Amino acid sequence: MSLEAKSLPLYFSSYSYPIEEPEYEYPEDAEDWPEFDECPYKNAEHLAICLNRSLGRCEMPEADTHPPRFAMSSWGNFNFQDMGCVESVWYDAKTGAPHMIALMWSELAQPQNEELCRAEVDAAIMIMHGRLRDPSLRSHVNAPVLLLSAIGEHHLRVIEAYFDKDQLVMRSSPLMNMREWDLGWLITLARWCW
Repeated sequence: MSLEAKSLPLYFSSYSYPIEEPEYEYPEDAEDWPEFDECPYKNAEHLAICLNRSLGRCEMPEADTHPPRFAMSSWGNFNFQDMGCVESVWYDAKTGAPHMIALMWSELAQPQNEELCRAEVDAAIMIMHGRLRDPSLRSHVNAPVLLLSAIGEHHLRVIEAYFDKDQLVMRSSPLMNMREWDLGWLITLARWCW
């Protein structure tokens, strides 16, 4: 899977209008990109926190095109179990669609492109299960999830999870090296979170 034109997510579409870099009234308000640390857990957690703040501050200059999704950090409304590794979730509040986007982290030290870590699989399953238990979504048989997963040594991957008939499908992008702040990747990620 890719966030570029070749192999896009099947159940999600990107925001097609311009997104600009956040403008800060005072330079000291700008996000400090997290420095690399010896501890994979701290690296991943700090990267997820920084991404969450940065994604939320991206500017959409055309106000009438703002999408209806918004961030929610309280799991009680979604019937989710304990998900300490999930930093933030976004969903479409106006249409009642079961789709959800989540930003999470994992302490996996050396991730592989071909292998997902247990925390990623667990988070996808718990989010889908929680969404499908919501009485307002009873008519749905699928609750697709798009995970932005910050991993260990400043890596990030995007995973789309959904059910295809009777099996769980999890498609992932290649690992992205996020040791350095990259405005292009930040804007690309923001497009998928909105």
